Amino acid sequence: MTILERLKRIINKPKYSIEEIEEFLISKNFGVEFTEKFIEKLETEQRNYIEIFKEIINETFSNVNPVVQISETPPTVFLFIGSNGSGKTTSIAKIANYYKHKGFKNILFIAGDTFRSGASEQLTIWADRLGAQIVKGQQNSDPASVIFDGLSKPEDYELILIDTSGRVETNDNLLKELTKIEKVIKNKTGKINEAFLVIDSLTGLNSFNQVKAFINAVGITGIILTKFDATTAPGVIVPIVQEYNIPVKFIGTGEDIKDIEEFKVETYIGKLLGG
Repeated sequence: MTILERLKRIINKPKYSIEEIEEFLISKNFGVEFTEKFIEKLETEQRNYIEIFKEIINETFSNVNPVVQISETPPTVFLFIGSNGSGKTTSIAKIANYYKHKGFKNILFIAGDTFRSGASEQLTIWADRLGAQIVKGQQNSDPASVIFDGLSKPEDYELILIDTSGRVETNDNLLKELTKIEKVIKNKTGKINEAFLVIDSLTGLNSFNQVKAFINAVGITGIILTKFDATTAPGVIVPIVQEYNIPVKFIGTGEDIKDIEEFKVETYIGKLLGG
């Protein structure tokens, strides 16, 4: 049952309580601002609750630009960061596959996650499947050095995707390392077209702590929302966009390598509606 189907059950009761609606939306991580606005409009306007819901969602996402930035002159450089278990490495493979089918031929992976056991091997498997090149270092080697070496390769790549170690938002040293990595990339290429923060949609409001910590370490340009399931708690992205004005750029909708799509607010609403 989707979020809106469950909301319908509450509102269609002979006598529903505002507190019940408030508790439900907060529990699904839509945040206080969204919830208060929804309840206010529901009480004061003679309109269908779905219309109100759609309107507020559209207003929220109208303030950010979801278009993925592709470089006019190759290469396009994507940096991926996120907490452990967010689906970062899998998202790299999905996006590489996505752009391969859009005509990008020369693709490079840089395995900047040198700390997690098996991370480089996992990325290597994806690179082999996709026909991409990969640069990797030794286990526990300096990630910035591995990335520097990867960016120093003479080949003309159209797309470079850079993995990083999973970060815990409370670990200052790891976050400072991200700042170092960002400087290395910009000094070497002059650009980062997208710095994606990968967020597990099941994480809930803890994602707030992640976003706050990461934007203090590196210039986040967009969010990849993984493990999106309209029956769980995808509302968390709404208060994040309201608070930080960071657009969602991709949604991961399943485990298959094809299960990723560029974010469109209409699609997001449709999934909440059960479409």
